[in-house]
Amino acid sequence: MYDHENPDDFGSDQLNKYERRFARPRSRFWDSERARPSRLTPVAIDRSVAKKIPVRIQEDRNTCVSFALTDAMQLLLWRERRKKIELSAGYAHWLFNRSEQKPWCKDDAFSLAKGTLLLHRYPVCTTDYCSNTLPDCLPQDSNSLNPSSEARKAAQYGIADFFFIDRRYVEKSDRLTPSLDGPDITNTNYLECILSQGHDIVLALDWPLTEIGKGPWSLRRNKLDGFPMWVPNACSTGHALVVVGYNRIGKKPVYGADKEPYFVCRNTAAASDKNGITYLTYDFVRAYALYGVVVLKVRYFLK
Repeated sequence: MYDHENPDDFGSDQLNKYERRFARPRSRFWDSERARPSRLTPVAIDRSVAKKIPVRIQEDRNTCVSFALTDAMQLLLWRERRKKIELSAGYAHWLFNRSEQKPWCKDDAFSLAKGTLLLHRYPVCTTDYCSNTLPDCLPQDSNSLNPSSEARKAAQYGIADFFFIDRRYVEKSDRLTPSLDGPDITNTNYLECILSQGHDIVLALDWPLTEIGKGPWSLRRNKLDGFPMWVPNACSTGHALVVVGYNRIGKKPVYGADKEPYFVCRNTAAASDKNGITYLTYDFVRAYALYGVVVLKVRYFLK
């Protein structure tokens, strides 16, 4: 994703005009006539399947977008085919860097939206042909680093159908105000509707560095009234992870409160909780989510 030290740079990874064309809500998730989610949802959903599809760790590289997107794709393949297929995050990152004419070994930040559109056009291979790790950068040959010809021939998995979930612009002082009246990334009722129908959501987050290490992730709260608050002077960093469930009654205690609703996420960052599962409270998502993507179908590219 992106990395910045300016707290006023909130939303620097927003969807552009072209990407918003793919943010139209689907009727099975959003009832446009009644302006509400299309169905009632259960109080809790959890599809973390950590034992069947282990969460991979990206270590200290800025490769969360390639890890999150390929994770969402392989989870969908598991549900469709009941077969474990590990897609190469390293190969996906090579595609991303190639689009910007950068060496494969560079782990510069990359937009989740751009990555989604690239995987809609180009396929990735499995880890049988290309590992998840990036090669080391050597001055003499960094520009010539590429996956093997076998890996490129074996690349056949891409994104066939997807849609973005946008965040309508709000003023910095109102960033905790949820948009409960539309198909918005801050509308937790809408996100519940998508998750309850068997789909995962890849989130792009404006992650506050002051919260890292506090997990499960919540917002700091005002000691007087308990209202969630964000730290105005906090540095932040972009991050992407996969939301696979939620709990509206908040049985699990989280940082900052005894009980509150939370989302269940597969997080490839090294700072995630046990088995790579992280819990984000509803207030955290309302405050820091920039947009999301829902992968509806995986495409098989025939060679």
